[in-house]
Amino acid sequence: MNSVSQTTTAVLQETRTPAASVSARATISFLILVLLGVLSKGVGLLREMVLAAQFGASGAMDAYLAAQTLPSAAQRVFDELLGASLLPLFAGWCLAAGEISAWKQLKRLVRSILFWSSLLIAAGMLLAGPLVRVLAPGLGEEEKTIAARALAILLPGVACAVAGSIFAALLSYHRRFVCAALFALAGNALALVSILVFAKRIGVYSAAAGVTAGALLLLLQWFFLPAESRATPTAQTDTAARGEFLRLAGPLAAGIVLFNLAPLIQNFLASLLPEGSIALLNYAFKVNWLAYLVLVVPITTMVFPRLADAGAARDTEKFLGALHLALKATWLALLPAMIFLSIAAPAVIALLYERGSFTTVHTAGTAAILRVFLLGLPGASATLILFYALYALKETTARVSAGALVVVVYALFGWILTRQFGVRGIALTLVINFTALTVLLSASLRRILGHAWWKPLLPFLLRSGLAGGLAALVFYVLGLAGARLLPLTTPAWTVCWLMTSFAASTAVFVCTCAALGISEMTMLLQECKRAFLSGAKSPAGGFQ
Repeated sequence: MNSVSQTTTAVLQETRTPAASVSARATISFLILVLLGVLSKGVGLLREMVLAAQFGASGAMDAYLAAQTLPSAAQRVFDELLGASLLPLFAGWCLAAGEISAWKQLKRLVRSILFWSSLLIAAGMLLAGPLVRVLAPGLGEEEKTIAARALAILLPGVACAVAGSIFAALLSYHRRFVCAALFALAGNALALVSILVFAKRIGVYSAAAGVTAGALLLLLQWFFLPAESRATPTAQTDTAARGEFLRLAGPLAAGIVLFNLAPLIQNFLASLLPEGSIALLNYAFKVNWLAYLVLVVPITTMVFPRLADAGAARDTEKFLGALHLALKATWLALLPAMIFLSIAAPAVIALLYERGSFTTVHTAGTAAILRVFLLGLPGASATLILFYALYALKETTARVSAGALVVVVYALFGWILTRQFGVRGIALTLVINFTALTVLLSASLRRILGHAWWKPLLPFLLRSGLAGGLAALVFYVLGLAGARLLPLTTPAWTVCWLMTSFAASTAVFVCTCAALGISEMTMLLQECKRAFLSGAKSPAGGFQ
């Protein structure tokens, strides 16, 4: 389940324990979840490393990634749509008629969702061949055949993943966070094991089978839900519940679907480039997005309850304080990581991927794409935070506008930049996309709040930018010195140099921030902790 859904459910749950006990439990749960999240992402990265070693940037890898694009996009749509609509309805039903009645309504609605999603998936399996030809027309005939078969293997997992996401959200609603996180980790691990065991026998189909097996595993979460949820469902239908869901989810659906067209368009464009382009794009994106998932999502998740509370109370000062806190925190966390990955991109890519079928040529290509992707990280983080802020204000129309903007950006820039710069042009289009989304969502928020809310951030951005520039210079000098004193010939020395250079440049960044009067560095850590704990204590957040 994505972070929006998990946060929403955490805010909705009523707390009945004393404040001190809640704070201690919230802190322990948060630390465990962070650990499990890091492990899960680590297993996911290890899976990418194994795929790179087995298949490199080959036509078969391109075929698998082209097949994976549609199921992944469908899963993201279901996750966000259900997280933003289904669980708030469930909470309202609990308050209105009690939990037993709410479970009955929810189960009827979930069965309806799964029925229609299963029909769509069955149609997709029958049309796998034509779908591949539309999604990746530049693939060779052999690669299109591989992609069609892989798509047929992947699609059934979408229905399982949709059900698993709903169960994970309900586990979180009942404070069983660790259980949901463990299943996510187990699903990633099963996908990795499938590649390790079967890659030599069935090729890239092992990766597709592993993803589907991991999704099937998520269905077992049903047996860890409270007993009342597993009672025999009533046979009667409830059109009122479905109507209520459609009224809430309808405005979001179009925007979410349009927004998630971006990966489909990227692979469409990459398929028209030389063999291996889709694979190189994927490898670079996974490293770039790992920084986003590790640094941005946890900070945003902790701050969201404060945004929800302030939005519900219409407390503009508190709302802007929480919004500025999130934006500053993510920028301070991202800037050193961006500097590190930008300068050390070849070494990082070689350390992660360069083995087996992944060659030095692939390393150079992936590093070049990664450096372009990194330019979009600030816009990606701002986009996520601004979506959270607009959700807290119960403003959904911006979601549709954002989805339409994605299509416009790719229509205007995608083909031109791809022809001009190859795969880097696709990455540059994504950078333009997130920058444009940041401007659009900022304007939407200004319209609601009535003033230029971002102006207080400008002096902070200037001072932190100067600190980042000095840290980049230190890192670059250390890199040159390290490469000349002792060539980076072994993984052990590469890791040692990267860690030492990153620690030194980050220390320079922190000290320079302090010298320039950026007191937010220390204050933000304390504020993030208070924001999370206050969110854990909040009885109902802003969604009543």
